[in-house]
Amino acid sequence: MNANIANVYSDLCSRVIAERMEAPFQASSYSCAVRGALCCRGHELRAWVWNSQYKFDNALADFNSSILKDPDASPDVYSGRAQIYERLGMYNEAISDLKMVLKVDPNYSGIDEELSRLSALMIKKANPRAQDVLTRVWNV
Repeated sequence: MNANIANVYSDLCSRVIAERMEAPFQASSYSCAVRGALCCRGHELRAWVWNSQYKFDNALADFNSSILKDPDASPDVYSGRAQIYERLGMYNEAISDLKMVLKVDPNYSGIDEELSRLSALMIKKANPRAQDVLTRVWNV
């Protein structure tokens, strides 16, 4: 059901963008910005739906599309993609996205803790003997 909602929302965004492109003010920078924002927001929202359905590859593709179309995307987009990377075991990429969140918004809540936790997961992956200590300290 959620996938259908995501697809309906994406289709709706596409139709709105198509209608706006036919409008007389299509050449204005304002309309281009609105079209881009709608499209990026549609990809972001659909990515969250995919995430809730454990379809991480689909979620990653939509987060990537959103960032590709707007590299200055909100920190939530980078944070969301970091969550997907973590679920896929791609810890280096997750850490890179979390660092991007801090670059975009240095006051973003909880990022330092997430960076520490992901670093601990990477240590655990590299050294299974560290598992006991990390479990006691970080519950990972």
